[in-house]
Amino acid sequence: MRKRAKKEEKIKKGKLKELLKLHRKWLAKEKGGKQLSLPEANLERANLEGANLKGANLEGAYLERANLWGAILERANLGGADLWGANLERANLWEADLRSANLKGAILRGADLKKANLRGANLWWADLEGAISVNLYEAYWGKLSDELTLEGMRKDAASHLDPEAFERWAKGEGCPYENSVLPRKWLFIEKKNLWRKGKPKLSEGEFLKRILEEKKVKY
Repeated sequence: MRKRAKKEEKIKKGKLKELLKLHRKWLAKEKGGKQLSLPEANLERANLEGANLKGANLEGAYLERANLWGAILERANLGGADLWGANLERANLWEADLRSANLKGAILRGADLKKANLRGANLWWADLEGAISVNLYEAYWGKLSDELTLEGMRKDAASHLDPEAFERWAKGEGCPYENSVLPRKWLFIEKKNLWRKGKPKLSEGEFLKRILEEKKVKY
């Protein structure tokens, strides 16, 4: 997960309202319009219900418990944003960049996540019931139970170009992905002391289901 910058002073409602107005003009290609760009801004608990934030730059923004119900976040940059406990129910997140975003405890019921990039996103305790086209395979799951950690490592080894690299890693050598052209499919915290060579026991779907149950993700 990316390092967070110090939280800035919360943006006032009046200023945010004016910025949203300029963004709407920008989307309509009207004179005087300006793209909304608030990287690392403090928007904690902001009321953005139904707001049109298409193409907005909110990279690294603080949006904890923000109300984004029905918001249009199509192609928005939310990489590394903190959306802990945010309400994104029925939001349009088509092609949104959510890489490394914190969506812990976020409400995403009925949200449209078609082609959204969730690589490394934290979805623990998130509510994804009824969400559309969610790619959960690249989310970040952090610490798993010992059983699932070993299963995950075996899955990584099975898809690695050099499976024996895991044996060497467990004995003290470098990370198996240090010079690998292929990225890890499953993102979680590995444990060298748990490594035991063997074949994965669960299918991809079964493994994901177990992770979702363990992390209390509603889906």
